Amino acid sequence: DGMFSGKLTNITDSLKAQYNGTMSFMDFDFGKLLKQSPDTLGKVTFRADIEGNGYALNTMQAQLNGNIVSASLVGYQYNNLQLNGNLDHGVANISAKMNDANIQVNLTGKSDISQAYPSVKADLNIEKLDLKALNLYQDSLAIKGNLSVDLASSNPNKPLGEIIAKNLVFNHNKNKIPVSDIKITLKDSADMQQAFLESGFMNAKIQGNFQYAELSDVVLTEIGKHFKIPDLTYREVTRPAQFSFNANMINHPVYKIFVPELQELKPVTIQATVDNQKEPSIEAMVSIPLVNYDSIRVEKINLKFETKAEKASFDANLGLLSMSGFRIQHASLTSDLIDNTVDFNFLVRDSVNTNQHGVSGLLAVEDKQYRLNLKENILLDYTRWNTDTGGYITYSPDSLLVRDMSIRKGNQVLSINTISDGKKNPIEIKMENIAIGPMIAIVTRDSTLASGNLNGRMRLFDYMKSPIYIGSVNIDSLAVTNIPLGNFSFKSTNQREDQILVKATLLSDDNDLEVAGNYNTTEKEPLHFKMDLKKMNAKTIEAFSFGELKRASGTLSGQVDITGSTDAPKLKGSVDFNKVSFNANQLGAQYFI
Repeated sequence: DGMFSGKLTNITDSLKAQYNGTMSFMDFDFGKLLKQSPDTLGKVTFRADIEGNGYALNTMQAQLNGNIVSASLVGYQYNNLQLNGNLDHGVANISAKMNDANIQVNLTGKSDISQAYPSVKADLNIEKLDLKALNLYQDSLAIKGNLSVDLASSNPNKPLGEIIAKNLVFNHNKNKIPVSDIKITLKDSADMQQAFLESGFMNAKIQGNFQYAELSDVVLTEIGKHFKIPDLTYREVTRPAQFSFNANMINHPVYKIFVPELQELKPVTIQATVDNQKEPSIEAMVSIPLVNYDSIRVEKINLKFETKAEKASFDANLGLLSMSGFRIQHASLTSDLIDNTVDFNFLVRDSVNTNQHGVSGLLAVEDKQYRLNLKENILLDYTRWNTDTGGYITYSPDSLLVRDMSIRKGNQVLSINTISDGKKNPIEIKMENIAIGPMIAIVTRDSTLASGNLNGRMRLFDYMKSPIYIGSVNIDSLAVTNIPLGNFSFKSTNQREDQILVKATLLSDDNDLEVAGNYNTTEKEPLHFKMDLKKMNAKTIEAFSFGELKRASGTLSGQVDITGSTDAPKLKGSVDFNKVSFNANQLGAQYFI
């Protein structure tokens, strides 16, 4: 319900109008009135006493004293907001105080709203601001501190003044993270605008002749002359615009609030100049000396981007990428962007600067469709593989098509194709006679880790919605750490949405074993497998110990049920040891079972 009680005089005259009364709403559904969902805007209860003369901004005098008892916003009910203010000939003074369980703030402010772009001067004391409780942030995060705003002009294209945050403390998962003062300074002169950010985690500066609202449009206009990204909209800017941007990111605990897995960050440098009346119109460089993120370590990243009249270019260099045993050094990417096509070349060099891996190709965009073609020859572990340059992959938001994408070296072939069978046009991946040693070396840098010849086929169905696969892989003469194991076979499918079926066998004169069962993705204990060891040579265990066991001999046999989860598997069954012995590398002694 909504109600106004009081006295109104000359209400149609903007200069002589007089009003004195009380406005109140009780559980009024503003969300329904404004056609917003209840999760965005709900019911509001408030009361306000209003008194004043006129309602023309430059001449009116008015006073308001109100109390918002409750208001539902973004799924949270705010309580107890006291609001007091007055307006005198265009100058507004306001004070507000909220004493809610999850937001406790005090605000005082003054603004000359008679100007086209009002001046603003305000002080905000934040005693508590729990962003998670207010449904404004998913993780646990609360803020405490003081904010001061002093803007001589609030013109969005030419703001002028200072914004300062002091005594700022983030409380993240019960860890208090103090942040040194944050200061934003906005300056403007006849031919130059400047903005400065000073803080303990980043310092930045932008200056030049520009409008803030057009910054991204200026950059995208210059890039769009050579490459337009589908569904990325912007307004083309042709009037002169010129600015430079410099920033340094400094390692600070505040980053871990938003990137918890970040372990280490060396200072990041960003430098860019933009001038749409000169060439190059964009020059930008980023330098990242070191990032440790979870188990990923990245060193010496250098990025460079520039746009000229005939093309745009993007170059990247990487000193080191290391993650979970995977390691790449001395990698580089060079690319030219011309007529909505990216002509790229990716190369990895070894420690003596010899080319080790490489691939080049063309990525084109037309309407909302991407098309990828490989150029002649790719380089895998120092060896050239022939490519079918007529093959391609096309992708759009509702389709994926692969035609004659293949690489080959002698009788080794890897091919990918969309099969037109009149049904769901599955994608088929075929592997023929591929030596796995060099492929494993790409990831592990150890060509002796495993060897064997890989043959296999996999088909993917409904890959744009709920992917289903059916596949089988055979590795003939599999050896691990130079220990022969036999012929390995692996079959798998996920034809049921919640279940992955698996069957694996290893056969040779020394080994005869099978693991079969399913993994149920909806269960807490998803493992449902049986392992049948008709015979397994102890040398097989030695192979997968990766040097921890030596001189193993004997055989094992038995049957074991494997249930539980991957973190806590449960084994039930029996295994017989027949004259098994091995040498434990750490202990240097031979053991017999």
